[in-house]
Amino acid sequence: MFYITYVLEISAFLTGLIFLQRVRPVIYRTVIIVLLLSVVNEGLAHYKIYQQWNVSKHIFYNSFFLIELAIFSLIFYKALQDRAYQKKILTVAVAGMIAVVVAIVTNGFVPFNPFLIDAVIISIIFQAGLYLYLRNAGQKVYDLTADPLFWFSSGVILVNVFLLLAVNAIFIDAFKADSMSKSIISTLNTIGNLVYYAFIIISMLCSFRSPRLAGT
Repeated sequence: MFYITYVLEISAFLTGLIFLQRVRPVIYRTVIIVLLLSVVNEGLAHYKIYQQWNVSKHIFYNSFFLIELAIFSLIFYKALQDRAYQKKILTVAVAGMIAVVVAIVTNGFVPFNPFLIDAVIISIIFQAGLYLYLRNAGQKVYDLTADPLFWFSSGVILVNVFLLLAVNAIFIDAFKADSMSKSIISTLNTIGNLVYYAFIIISMLCSFRSPRLAGT
């Protein structure tokens, strides 16, 4: 399952890299940074490079989540040009960052800190959902499927909902005791990642078209 997801992950990165100059909105190009870090991080972890370096992979994973939160927040903030809408996104982003700081102070940065990951995930889910709601609630009614960030936001919500379930499964004793628990979590993560990276590729291709008015 890893290689299927990893190949699609690399494909999403290469798609963005090849069509970088055509990706719209311009701020969405920063997602390439997240994809690059994800490809490198997953590769180093899978091939046990971190273990060979005698460093905890959680340092890099937690750092990745913080960078992801910052970049995604910037994308959603800049993509909505209405100042009132931007303030709503900023409020959710700041709340998420405060929650991250609290999680680090109370539970540490390493090793595995589920509260830190929860704070990042929930903030990103709310921002993506808020973007879709505000985009649709704007004065102009757009065909959202022609909006690159519609596909991006939908993928972000789906993959992070699955990740939220996986991260918090550790708190359910009955689930942990189930012999199939790891397989279930792995399957959910794989499905979420496959849809996420597929949607990112679609979003990059959608950049070739500008959002159009619905019905035109």
